[in-house]
Amino acid sequence: MEVSMIDVRPGDAPDRVRLVARIRYMDSDAGAETIFLDVPEQLAGSLSQTGHPWLVLLLPLAATLGEPLRIHAPVDPVLLENCQTLLEIWRSWYPKLSDVEIDVPVSNSPVSTDGRTLAFFSGGIDSFFTLLHADDDPNEHINNFVFVWGFDIQLDNAQAFHRYWHKIQKLGDELGKSFFYVATNLRETRFREADWVGLYHGAALASIGLTLEQRYARILISATHRAGDVQHWGSHPDTDPLCSTSKTEVVHYGGERSRVQKTARVARSAPALDNLRVCAHSRSDENCSHCNKCYRTMINLELLGALERCTRFDRSQFSIERIASLYSDSENAMKFLYELEQLARDRGRTDIANALLRSYKHSKHLDRWLQLPRFLKRQPFLWRYSEPVERLILNRSIY
Repeated sequence: MEVSMIDVRPGDAPDRVRLVARIRYMDSDAGAETIFLDVPEQLAGSLSQTGHPWLVLLLPLAATLGEPLRIHAPVDPVLLENCQTLLEIWRSWYPKLSDVEIDVPVSNSPVSTDGRTLAFFSGGIDSFFTLLHADDDPNEHINNFVFVWGFDIQLDNAQAFHRYWHKIQKLGDELGKSFFYVATNLRETRFREADWVGLYHGAALASIGLTLEQRYARILISATHRAGDVQHWGSHPDTDPLCSTSKTEVVHYGGERSRVQKTARVARSAPALDNLRVCAHSRSDENCSHCNKCYRTMINLELLGALERCTRFDRSQFSIERIASLYSDSENAMKFLYELEQLARDRGRTDIANALLRSYKHSKHLDRWLQLPRFLKRQPFLWRYSEPVERLILNRSIY
């Protein structure tokens, strides 16, 4: 894999600029493809001229495809050493990943920055906690928040994006926060072949921050899990900081708090409840109110007495009986439910606690049946039947 060209071009609108990289693969049939990141025109002077964002961005895909990685733009020795450690961690989690031969020119001339702090904002519990916690902590100052169009909301769903971007702009005015957005086609490229959730979404976020490394000395990635609770995950307290360079620090932020604690802080903010967007299932600006993530959030808000105040969910979809049909596909997901069960017992909601207990048994039961589509997925000719069989098994579950 080789980054054969890096260029800055006009963006998708008159007030946007586009950083473009041409990626060539070793696969003879795959050819090359272009990855772009659009940023506001006023940030054009802050765009990186190094290989830092591309090294962090492409490393997970190179490990997945088993290809060497060659970038002609300079990389500082701190990031290069960090990336070797990143590979060691990822390969200890996922032994099928390949080691990657990294071929880059090393530069000992650090990039100068403006010393600012950038945080990512998706509209979910974790990023809202980061936004609100910055006001609670007198020692924390975040200059800008960035929303990434092309990650959760697809690029071809411009209507949904602009609806939510309008909400974010109003939120910024109300809370006195500065937001901008970056648009990228990353998830429409061969990155679909790598594990977004378990491997590389943290690196993808860090790479976008490093795109503007001449402006930001700190890049905050909101923690998904409490430190010590998370297992293998694409954004992790052990891996996110390894995306740092000698001048720009990537911070895994908020890992000292549980999701329940973060939600409690968010529930005290009417603007946060009015703009909460947790659903990755819908790939739009709306919460579907019937996927696992939406349901977990609704349970949490119900236990905090805040669900009725959050108009972003369809409360008619919520029932205690349906909680028992939650399917959690990993120990990471189960840990969120364990926290909710404890909160339910603390709040005297044994009805919800008992429904969550039934959901644990439901998940274990389904895991046995789901071995069949997972087996089919690995078989020649039969792989095409794996998704229909999986949907049939999960038909009456919230997943």
